[in-house]
Amino acid sequence: MSAKRKGNKSADPSVPVLKPTVSGKTGTSKPSTATWKEWEEEDEREDRVERKAVDKQKRGRSAFFALVRNALAVLLLAIVLSLQPFAIRPRQPGSNKVKAAPVPVLLAGAGHFGVKAGLSPARVNATLDSLGRALLFPNKYWALSRDKRAAPADKGAAGAWRKTRAALASTLEQTDRSLATHTLVFAGSALVLLGAAGAFLVSGAELLSLVGALLFFNGTRVSGLEAQPELYVLAVLAALMLSCSEVGRPAGVAKRKPKRA
Repeated sequence: MSAKRKGNKSADPSVPVLKPTVSGKTGTSKPSTATWKEWEEEDEREDRVERKAVDKQKRGRSAFFALVRNALAVLLLAIVLSLQPFAIRPRQPGSNKVKAAPVPVLLAGAGHFGVKAGLSPARVNATLDSLGRALLFPNKYWALSRDKRAAPADKGAAGAWRKTRAALASTLEQTDRSLATHTLVFAGSALVLLGAAGAFLVSGAELLSLVGALLFFNGTRVSGLEAQPELYVLAVLAALMLSCSEVGRPAGVAKRKPKRA
């Protein structure tokens, strides 16, 4: 029996056979230092690929919303420079129809508040002449380019600039002086124009247009004017631009995953 036992030490298949590891000892095999290093390098490669994919997606999202915001900024400035009335008071017995738009109100009120602030009338008039003609130029250029009866010499930029002098005088004459000197209406007009022009340079400048539209609405409402769709469209465009700026804001860099313990 003893000889049989000696000859069949590992004959029983139910008994596990322990094999030597890399270190030469028997027992449960453990990963070596080289194996841990390979796992860490693989994790780092996966992290880099994942971070690049996430950053690329964020950049694409930011670029898309920036493009949408720029398109809305063009529409916002076009509405302001179109000289369309933002508020109207219908014709009533004893009073004519009154229209209010940010650019004419700003030009008519700037002279009053400039002289009131102590500036010389000559300096105020010179500034208003240059500023007013520059603000009226896009609308006059667009109108002349679409007018079939206009002379060929007037359809260019030089002809449109010549026409702005008469357009400025007509605009100032038709603007209601009492409305232009109203503090809320004048401040609202200035903020609307500043926000629309600054939206191309500074993200968030459209907030000025939104606040200006609110002031313009309250000032004209007190004066008995009814708000027109252009005013609501401007407020909606400014709000959408703010949303695009907030949603498309670049997020932080993706964090790396913690290494395996």
